[in-house]
Amino acid sequence: MNIVDYLKKNFFVGNSTFLQKIFSLISILYITNLSNLSTYGNYVIISSIAALLLGCSSFGIGYNYMQKFSSTEFHKKSQLFFSQFFTHFSIIILFVVFFLFFKSHINFFANNDSFSLLFVFYFILLFLSTQLTNYFRYSENFKVYSILLPLPIFLNFIFLSYFYFTEHKIDLYDIMSVMILSLLIQVIISFFLLIRKIKFKFSFLTKKELLFDIKNGLPFRLNFLLTTIVNSSDRYIIMFFLGSKYVGFYSILFTISSFVLMIPSIMTTILQPTLSRLKIENNLTEIKNTVQLSESLFFSLWVPFCVGGIFYINRIVDFFGNETVFVNNQIVFILLALSIFFNGLMIIKGNIYFAFTETQKMLKPIFIASFLNLILNTILIGFYKSILYAALSSLLSYFIGFIIFQYELSRNHAIYFKLQHYHFIILSSMLMILMSILLDSLFLLNTNVLTLVKIVISGVTYFLCLITFLKLFKWKN
Repeated sequence: MNIVDYLKKNFFVGNSTFLQKIFSLISILYITNLSNLSTYGNYVIISSIAALLLGCSSFGIGYNYMQKFSSTEFHKKSQLFFSQFFTHFSIIILFVVFFLFFKSHINFFANNDSFSLLFVFYFILLFLSTQLTNYFRYSENFKVYSILLPLPIFLNFIFLSYFYFTEHKIDLYDIMSVMILSLLIQVIISFFLLIRKIKFKFSFLTKKELLFDIKNGLPFRLNFLLTTIVNSSDRYIIMFFLGSKYVGFYSILFTISSFVLMIPSIMTTILQPTLSRLKIENNLTEIKNTVQLSESLFFSLWVPFCVGGIFYINRIVDFFGNETVFVNNQIVFILLALSIFFNGLMIIKGNIYFAFTETQKMLKPIFIASFLNLILNTILIGFYKSILYAALSSLLSYFIGFIIFQYELSRNHAIYFKLQHYHFIILSSMLMILMSILLDSLFLLNTNVLTLVKIVISGVTYFLCLITFLKLFKWKN
C-alpha cells in the first residue's frame, strides 16, 4: 500500500475524527465556563464509568462479526449483524436491571431515581450508538461512518452553544440531558440508514458461535478493559485523594495532550478490516509495510504537536475558565504527550494481533501496564497530592507496556519498530516553532483570540512543510 492510497482511504474518517475532537474541545470549554471544574470532573467520571461498563458487557461478543463482515456475502450480513446485536443487547439489559436493583447500595453521583434513569438512558444509547455506527465501519462504508461518528459531539456543541451565548448556567443534570438527546438523534438516523441496507432480523448467536466469540473476543475485550484502566484509573484515584476539581483540570490537560491520539484511532478504523483481509490473503509483507507506514505517519504528526504544545499549553488552558490548580502545566503536558505516543504505537500494533486472531497475546503487556499504573498512581498521588504524578505514572506504564508489546511482535512475527525519515520530521517541527515564535513577536498580541489564530497559522505552516517532505515516503507493494 503506497502512501497516497493510504491517505485517501483515511481521508473521510480522518476529517470526521478531527471534527469530533474540535467540537469536543469547544464543548469542554463551554462546560467549564458555564459551570465549574468540579461539575466537569463529575461528568468525566460518569461518562468513563458508562464506557467501561459497555466495554465489559460484550465479553467478546461480536468478534466474528467484526472480522468477517466486510467479506461476507450480502445475504448473510443480516444474520451476522443482528445475531451479535441482540445477544449483546440482552446482556446490556441484565446490566441495567442489576444497576437499578442495587442502586440504593451503590455510592453514585446524585444518587436518586431521576439521575439513575438519566444514567441508564445514557448507557443504553451509548450501546446503540456504538453498534449502529460500527455497522458502517465494518462494512467499510467509511463515508457514512465518518458522518455519523461526530454527530453527537456536533449536536452537543450546538446545544451547549445556546447555553453559552444566553449565559445560562448549567449543572450535571443539564450536561447529561444534552448528551442523551444528542445520542438519541444519532441513533435514530443510524437505524434508519442501516435498515435500508440490510433486512431486520430478530436472532441470537448459537451456543457454538457464542463460545467462539468469547474464546477469541474476550481477550480483545480484556485488552480494552485494561487499556481503559490505564487511561482512566488516574481520574478515580485523583477523585479519591484530591476531589472532582482536580479531576476536571487533569482531564482538560489529558484531552489536549491526547488530541493527536485521534491519528492511531483513525488508522485502527481502517487497519482492522484491512489487515484481516491481508491475513486471509496471506500477504504478510503488505501487513508489515502497512503497520510501519502507520507508525511513521503517527510520528510525523505527534512530533510537531508535542513541540508546539510545550510552548502554548498555558495559553490554551486559559481558555477553559478561570479556575486553576497549582501544577506546572508544561511538565504535565510533556509527560502526557510522551505517554500518548507509546499508547498510540500500542493501538496501531494491536491491530496485528486482531488480524492474526491472537488477541490473547495482547493481555500480558496491557495487564502489566494497567497494574503498574494503578500501583504508581495510588502511591504517588496519595503521597505527593499532585496530578503531575498521575501523568508520570501514565508515561512509565505505557512505556513499559510498549517495550513488552514490541518485543513479543519482533519475536513472534518479525515485525519491528521502524520510523521513516524521522530527522526530517523533527527538523520540520523545529522550523514550525521558530516560525510561530517569529509571528508571535512581530505581529500578534497576547490575547486569547489572536493566540488561536497564531496556533492555526503555525499548524498550516507545518502542514505545508509536511506536504513537501511527504514525497520522501515511498512504500512498495
